[in-house]
Amino acid sequence: MTWSQRWLDCLFLHFPLSAAAVARLVPPRLEVETFGGSAWISYVLFRLKLRPAWIPFLPGFSSLLELNVRTYVRHRGQSGIYFLRMFADNQLAIAAARLLTPLPYEHARMTYDSHSASCQPIAGAERRLSLQFTPPTSFSELRSGTLDAWLLERYRLFIGRPNAAVIAADAEHPPWRAATLAPRIIENTLCADLGLTFVMQPAIAHYSPGVSARFAAFHTVAAPSRHVGQSTALSHRGVTQVRAAGRCGGR
Repeated sequence: MTWSQRWLDCLFLHFPLSAAAVARLVPPRLEVETFGGSAWISYVLFRLKLRPAWIPFLPGFSSLLELNVRTYVRHRGQSGIYFLRMFADNQLAIAAARLLTPLPYEHARMTYDSHSASCQPIAGAERRLSLQFTPPTSFSELRSGTLDAWLLERYRLFIGRPNAAVIAADAEHPPWRAATLAPRIIENTLCADLGLTFVMQPAIAHYSPGVSARFAAFHTVAAPSRHVGQSTALSHRGVTQVRAAGRCGGR
């Protein structure tokens, strides 16, 4: 199924981590990508309006707040993202997403206004993100080869599990127009259950007014694996180093 979407008021918080720490959270046949020697995990908070491409936007279903936790991967030379967590505040939209897609949405209490945001999953009160920010007022396209572009210009989503097929979906949208900002993180325990240790503040953050996107149907890019061998996290899952002078993947 193809979806028409609008990603609005997009706030990106980016945290560098060791490749080994991230690799154990990524399915075996996806390679962890690194930039500047680090793997990256990003919180992406936005207002989402979505609908199947063949019907109009529906009140009560088509609008929600979303926060996804993603990392950066490659599969057979193709760059993309992999979701570690997905949170949303609209139970009807979550139910539809679980029925029509393989996306692992969780229900959360969320707030998002022009200067603050919070997310607390319904299942797991010990997990929470709370922050304040001042949105920028001018935006520009991201320069190719920079960390900014590497983090944002991603056009493929991968989903995969051990001994299962790797599936992917592609998004089409204009290049991001964004600006950096310096949010103040008040609480950051959203990924405590993943065993990841974050510094409180992100190393870099972006804000964009958003884009309109077309999200294509999921399709299989690798058949189920018959055997999963024993090896270390890095050799088993793979790590792809992308240096500062390298290309921006995902388009």
